[in-house]
Amino acid sequence: MLVDLNGIRITAHLANSGRLKEVLVEGKEVFLLARNRKERKTAYDMVLVSDCGTLISVDARLPGDLVAEALRESKLLPFKHFNSFRREVTYGKSRLDFQVCNNGAECLIEVKSVTKVFDGTAMFPDAVTSRGARHLEALMDAANKGMEAAVIFVVQRNDAGGFTPDDNSDPNFGKVFREAMAEGVKAFAYKCLVTREEVEIENEIPVRF
Repeated sequence: MLVDLNGIRITAHLANSGRLKEVLVEGKEVFLLARNRKERKTAYDMVLVSDCGTLISVDARLPGDLVAEALRESKLLPFKHFNSFRREVTYGKSRLDFQVCNNGAECLIEVKSVTKVFDGTAMFPDAVTSRGARHLEALMDAANKGMEAAVIFVVQRNDAGGFTPDDNSDPNFGKVFREAMAEGVKAFAYKCLVTREEVEIENEIPVRF
């Protein structure tokens, strides 16, 4: 990603496979994190974008760590009855983000990073994601076999009052999402408090579908 840094055009790494066309608009202020490693091709990561005063975290790797921290500290009410978890769990042909367990009970969880907000509603995805649909199908299969299954949408900004799938960006994801909900997969969305110093899960917001 090309960035103007003190009048010099540089390339910064952006750890996000989404299009971010509503977020990455020419002229917006961005925040970089120096990464001084010899093996890297770029010296900086782009981590935040300022949109009319709202800070948006654009690192798609971060939500998994945020959810892991929240699970360890029992901050996610729907999962407080689970006392342990594993990351990067293989189920069928998919790799899901978490398996949480307690006394034989278990739940598979997939985490999605959300940066798009339109009229106060967070939306995912911002581009076609066949991988995202496959994750939902894996969760649906688990639910049909009697397991608990959930998807968590981590909205990396604090100006969202609810969440909905973005049917305009990917109608198939919206279709599979609703099928998964009908088959017992649970969906949760959390907005984040984002500052220049840290990003943390703030509170749950309604999921509308």
